[in-house]
Amino acid sequence: MFVERELARAADLYRERPDDTPETTSMLRAWFAVEGSAALRALVERASAEARRD
Repeated sequence: MFVERELARAADLYRERPDDTPETTSMLRAWFAVEGSAALRALVERASAEARRD
């Protein structure tokens, strides 16, 4: 449940919007390439901590 919620939140951050300009889309893709792995590691760490509490 936690991972599903977090992945949905992350997907929303990177979702292209109809009014996005090509520059915005390009910037989001570049940001995701740079920050995506760190964000994914943080997500896994939070999911692991949540699982330990359950």
